[in-house]
Amino acid sequence: MEGSAFYRHIVNGISSGVMSLNPDGVVTSFNPMASRITGLAAETVVGKKFSELILALEGADEFFDVIFEAVYDASVVHQRTVEATFGNRRCYLSVTTTYLEEEGDGGAVRAGVLAVFEDLSEIRELHIEELRLKKELEAKHGKLLDAFREIEAGNRRLREASRKVRALRLGAAAFAVLLLATLGAYVRSTGWLPGGQARVETSGSLALPVVLRESPATRVVAPQRVYATISVAGRLAPRRQVEITAPLEGKVAAVSFRYGHRVREGQTLMEFDVEPTRIKHRRARVEHIKARKRLGELEDLSSNVAVSRARRAVERSRTDLQASEEKLSNAAFLLGRGLIPASEHEAAKRTHHNHRLNVESAELDLKVILADAEINREAARLEVDNARSRMEELAGIIRRSKVKAPVSGVVMRPGRGARASGRPVPPLTKGASVKPGDYLLSIGDLSGLRVVGNVDEVDIVRIRAGQAVTITGDAFPGLDLRGEIAEVSRQAVGAGRRRGHSRFEVAAVVEELTAAQRKALRLGMSARLRIVVYDKPDALVVPIGAVDTQSRPPRLLVKDKDTGEARPVEVATGVTTVSGVEILEGLEAGDEIILPPR
Repeated sequence: MEGSAFYRHIVNGISSGVMSLNPDGVVTSFNPMASRITGLAAETVVGKKFSELILALEGADEFFDVIFEAVYDASVVHQRTVEATFGNRRCYLSVTTTYLEEEGDGGAVRAGVLAVFEDLSEIRELHIEELRLKKELEAKHGKLLDAFREIEAGNRRLREASRKVRALRLGAAAFAVLLLATLGAYVRSTGWLPGGQARVETSGSLALPVVLRESPATRVVAPQRVYATISVAGRLAPRRQVEITAPLEGKVAAVSFRYGHRVREGQTLMEFDVEPTRIKHRRARVEHIKARKRLGELEDLSSNVAVSRARRAVERSRTDLQASEEKLSNAAFLLGRGLIPASEHEAAKRTHHNHRLNVESAELDLKVILADAEINREAARLEVDNARSRMEELAGIIRRSKVKAPVSGVVMRPGRGARASGRPVPPLTKGASVKPGDYLLSIGDLSGLRVVGNVDEVDIVRIRAGQAVTITGDAFPGLDLRGEIAEVSRQAVGAGRRRGHSRFEVAAVVEELTAAQRKALRLGMSARLRIVVYDKPDALVVPIGAVDTQSRPPRLLVKDKDTGEARPVEVATGVTTVSGVEILEGLEAGDEIILPPR
């Protein structure tokens, strides 16, 4: 097997597409895998200029750009990953181009370009599937965490119910004790005993009834939870609203969403009519190709006629100068021996001087021409940059012609909080003309919720960001949402229910919702916020009647642990509930206080 046939057999057998171009941009080889990837037969490609394939492959702009970079740039190797459409199939290609050179008589000369490209579409799809499975796994993990939280909440409710049952039992026992104490007091005060006998004690010959004094009731102080809440009415809103504005100027070609319906992240919402821009983009590509070709010609000084002519003039003048130097040397030698007249020697000197001036003039001309060539090259580089910028600008407009959803959520209806400015916004329709920056639509992110309500000025001072909130509603019974206060307005929004009192806006957020919660909730539903403004799990609470609030500071009676006598203690009070008063200072857990008589 000959060498060329052997290498051709190797190229045809590899799993990557291989294409080679000669210095004129003509395709010289196109292996079977290249035909399979592009959909072009080798016999229709080989022998044609690569620029002629642009019309046959409309959707492969990035692929052509990589090949053209290798043709016009002097770098040895280019490697990029590009997206291209061949026929009806979109591919993701890894393209490696090599600038080939070979040694000639005058040094290294351009031999052509070799392009090797591999289809990575299947690998990319597997990567996308891997990301999707990862998101599903995270979602299931979130569901497990939600279930665990629901179990914990159920356990807390059971413990709360158990505490209430114990409290009821203690209340019943206390009532029984109180009933027996009342009955005993009645017996002692009336002297009544069963059988109609009075209980008396005798002292000598005198018998008098004795009334037994009842000891005061006491209670041992133990830590318990004290909390206070404020209820606020509000409405459900999305966690955040993402406004989408027009990325370009043009007419709406298609609208792919409906107001009030859900959209997925990455879903196409609308498209612009960019056919005129596509025409401009193709023209810009042609200008870019021409500019790069002109730059390549200017950078190759070997093919510059003016530079070559100036260099040859320099070489001729230097040769003439060298010959005149030899003649002048010979004339001087012959003049010294009296063989030639002095006039001939003078003529040789003038000729040598003229040739030296010719060398200087030729070298100056060469410098001027090289300087002009550098200016032309710089201008050509700027033209290439301008053409590339124009082409990329138009390509960016084409890419932005499809407006996609940045987040998953619900498309908000215009005029219902769809835009922060509050100005009326007409619905987006096909054929509508827009300018860059014009408002298009808003998407409400339903990964979480936001509830906004108004609070009276008397209560607003007790609310701050970060406080726990429980959100309930008549439209979603049995569903308690846990969140926290995110914002507290520092400016009143209007008058409250009480005359002369202002109201302030507060916003609570629920960062994440389960799928079941999102299914049960709708934007705009009424809701109730129960804000926990005070919560202390180990507070010391005593009955309201045990504290003497008339004195300053307040006092209560504490039973001395050693003597058993009652002694007054000054205390500092905190939150007051329907059943007791929180003691901040003056008492310790385990102290026994004396309760007032009933």
